[in-house]
Amino acid sequence: MASTTATPQGSVRQRNTASKKSPVASDSEPDVKVTAKAKAKSVARSLKKPSETEYSVGLAITTLLAFVTRFWGISHPNEVVFDEVHFGKFASYYLERTYFFDVHPPFGKLLFAFMGWLVGYDGHFHFDNIGDSYITNKIPYVAFRALPAILGALTVTVTYLIMWESGYSLPACLLAAGLVLLDNAHIGQTRLILLDATLVFAMACSLLCYIKFYKLRHEPFSRKWWKWLILTGFALSADISVKYVGLFAFVTIGSAVAIDLWELLDIKRPGGALSLPDFTKHFLARAFGLIIMPFLFYLFWFQVHFAILNRSGPVWWSPY
Repeated sequence: MASTTATPQGSVRQRNTASKKSPVASDSEPDVKVTAKAKAKSVARSLKKPSETEYSVGLAITTLLAFVTRFWGISHPNEVVFDEVHFGKFASYYLERTYFFDVHPPFGKLLFAFMGWLVGYDGHFHFDNIGDSYITNKIPYVAFRALPAILGALTVTVTYLIMWESGYSLPACLLAAGLVLLDNAHIGQTRLILLDATLVFAMACSLLCYIKFYKLRHEPFSRKWWKWLILTGFALSADISVKYVGLFAFVTIGSAVAIDLWELLDIKRPGGALSLPDFTKHFLARAFGLIIMPFLFYLFWFQVHFAILNRSGPVWWSPY
């Protein structure tokens, strides 16, 4: 009998022992909760959006690297390369005020002429053949090449800003800018006397300006709204004033504008659909800023072009 009663008593004691230990287990539960909270905070900290300072540091670093990659060894080769025979020649014609004809609009070539004028170049060299020496002919070719190099480097900066303004993460901004920064084709194009650097920079600027404008859609007709609308139009005018392929920038921005205008008529939008008079104001404002004004700037560069070229040139259709 003693043995039979011992077993239940022993089992009861074991249960009592476990119950005595249970407070210790309950005391450890808060520690587990604290540890979980600490881990959650560390994860949240790691996922925290970078500060504006961190974005600015990334912008400064990519811009610096862009200038280094575009200007490193820019004096090589010291002879005429590829289509420098065309655009260097046109810059010389501007400086000599000699009439010429080209398939591209004048804005990009006028910028090269302006760079030559800044350094005192008189246009005596006509870039006749690939391989002609810049050193022998005493041409400030580094100054000419500096223009596309500067614009090419700034294109990297604008790419970073496009991503930043669009709300992307810091790694995404660095990746996008890095792809342009290290693109061999872009580096090569922006180290020579060519129009492509100016064209790509203007296209990037038009996209950045439109993003800034679109972010102000809830503040229509404010001063900032008008500013970014006009700047978008000016950038678009630069696109088509350098090369006609810049029309694709008009198609891109125009598609976004069409969607934006369509949304203004949506009855499900927070403020409801705009009335016809209000919609007309929005339509006319965009038509002025993105169509009429760019076209006027486009014509302006032709006026400058013909005002400068007042001497007879080598082409048979020269008007003088």
